[in-house]
Amino acid sequence: MTRRNALVISVMMGVGVGILVLTALLPTRNPGDVSVDTNPAISELLPPRGDTVLPQANVGAILTAGWAG
Repeated sequence: MTRRNALVISVMMGVGVGILVLTALLPTRNPGDVSVDTNPAISELLPPRGDTVLPQANVGAILTAGWAG
């Protein structure tokens, strides 16, 4: 392996590590649950958002009048 090849490989690995670090450190935006927040058919979530739900608990949504699930 030549010195040039080693330098290219080192630079590429450095760029890859840099991208991984930036991806981990950049804050993520939380746009909310777009499919629920903007859906006119859903009037309420069960249990309410933010509640702790056990794996055995029932979950669901209450639909507005005129909609069927």
